[in-house]
Amino acid sequence: TPWPPPSTSRALVQWLASRETERLLRAERRWRESDGILLELSRRLLAAPDEASVGAHATEIAALALHSNQALLALPNADGRLEMRAAWGRRDEPDLSIYFEPGNRSQIGMTVARELPVRVDSANPPTDFEVGALLVQQHSAASLSVPMLVDGRLAGALLVSSREPRQFDEGEIG
Repeated sequence: TPWPPPSTSRALVQWLASRETERLLRAERRWRESDGILLELSRRLLAAPDEASVGAHATEIAALALHSNQALLALPNADGRLEMRAAWGRRDEPDLSIYFEPGNRSQIGMTVARELPVRVDSANPPTDFEVGALLVQQHSAASLSVPMLVDGRLAGALLVSSREPRQFDEGEIG
């Protein structure tokens, strides 16, 4: 007799087909959601009256797009130092005079030094940089920081974080 039995094979194939259909539908929903988020970001950025509004909208949209509770935007100041320029979702009023130096003193610092995304979650605790006081104070359980590159040059960094344990997947990173 064949293994698995024909009735089991049919059920298995149906189950596998059902799972694949569900996966494809989830992917389609994410694409549609992403399109809507990009459209909303464009609408808000075009209507923004100043740089502060652009930063506020960009951080809010980034957090919403990545299903996160918080986001912050770090951009170079007039001296070329990276400083926090906008924050969204924080429990307190953000101190926008925080600077990020390249290196292992913070997640954004590591992102800037490597010019690569850095992800932190309960399954992958950081070992090559310090978790900054900002993330500790906000009870962050997971975070993702990405460099912002323009013509191959670093133009800033964006960090999103979640108070809930989660893992940012490769699709969210880029």
